[in-house]
Amino acid sequence: MAMAIVQTANFFSIQEIQDLIKSPEVIAVGLTAVLDVIRRILIPKAFVAWGTGHQFTFSIPQNKNNPTLLLHTRSIIVKNTGRSEAREIEIYLNFVPEHVEIWPVINHTTEVTRDNRFLVKIPFLNKGEFFNIEMIQSRVETPNLVNIRAKEGKCGPVLLGPQQIYPRWFNLLAVTFFIIGIYQIMVWLVHLFQH
Repeated sequence: MAMAIVQTANFFSIQEIQDLIKSPEVIAVGLTAVLDVIRRILIPKAFVAWGTGHQFTFSIPQNKNNPTLLLHTRSIIVKNTGRSEAREIEIYLNFVPEHVEIWPVINHTTEVTRDNRFLVKIPFLNKGEFFNIEMIQSRVETPNLVNIRAKEGKCGPVLLGPQQIYPRWFNLLAVTFFIIGIYQIMVWLVHLFQH
């Protein structure tokens, strides 16, 4: 029974795979992929990523006339994860928050758009640079981030969450094992196609 499964799973012989890899179409696709990877490596681009770091609602007891006060908080993290400077970043919130801070301190301007959206403008963000938009709102939830854009046009949401930070030696060991693993896979593939 096991022999029949092995025989039906063997679609191509080694010679057929080698002939397929040597075909002009596969070489053209492979060369295109390699050139695209080289282009992406050589031409740095900006990418502005954002996500909600945390949000929470506090229920604060008050006096007899007003039993509780709800305070909503939200922290939006914005970071240039690309390899070049992002310029003219615009962050649109659904409405003007009661209290808002941008931290760390970064050059920015704010305005209210014609449709009453809250707009934060950042002239530039260096690669790897980030900032937080911290908001506190009473009674109603904090405004949602409606849109974020940059002159380069590449902005996108990312999922954020707490993560354990490992020691530097552990990270270097993991990268070393990863590189050794890729090298071993390449050696195995070359060996496979030579026979």
